[in-house]
Amino acid sequence: MRFYKFHFAYSYTHLIYLHLLVHLYINLQVHILALKNLLF
Repeated sequence: MRFYKFHFAYSYTHLIYLHLLVHLYINLQVHILALKNLLF
């Protein structure tokens, strides 16, 4: 039971981490596009 709980917590943390990474990546892409539009 403890192992299952630990596994769930690990998966949950991993999901949040992945979500943050994707969010950051999308934000970066949007900023790059905005900069390109401003510069050119």
